[in-house]
Amino acid sequence: MTNSIINSKEQNAIISMLKKNGNAINFIKEEGRTEEMILTALKQDGYAIVFIKDEYRTEKMLLTALKQNGFAIQFIKEEDRTEEMVLTALKQCGDSIRLIKEKYRTEEMIFTALKKDGYALNFIKEEDRTEEMILTALKNDGYVIELIKEEDRTEEMLLTAIKQNDYIIELIKEEDRTEEMILIADR
Repeated sequence: MTNSIINSKEQNAIISMLKKNGNAINFIKEEGRTEEMILTALKQDGYAIVFIKDEYRTEKMLLTALKQNGFAIQFIKEEDRTEEMVLTALKQCGDSIRLIKEKYRTEEMIFTALKKDGYALNFIKEEDRTEEMILTALKNDGYVIELIKEEDRTEEMLLTAIKQNDYIIELIKEEDRTEEMILIADR
């Protein structure tokens, strides 16, 4: 990566173009790319990381891509991923937990994903879910209650779901509704 073949006027035009379409980095010869060009492209579209060869990638580039699009984690080799990269991806898109093998997941990663997107619970095995994980997911999106078997739902789970979205009361059988649930839903 060197910018010796591109003058400053051309570079400014390229940067301007990359701010609008990060994937356009693909049309710039590798030897004409600068770090600024690459970072600009990745800020606009994290998926543009696919156009950057592994040997040119820096941690800064990878983190920039992940801040823009958490799903870009799929284009980073597992052995090159750091915990910071995974957490950055999950903060941007909780659903990207599905791209992290279970053996590499930490509790912090799981909770980061659930705080960002309650439906990330879909990608946590039922037997691995704790009540705290479920409550965290419900605080983010009350409709996550639909992912929990009726017989496994606790009153605290139901209350948390209703507090997040009072329409959830409609998903709960009348005989299972408490006065507190009804009061919360009526607010």
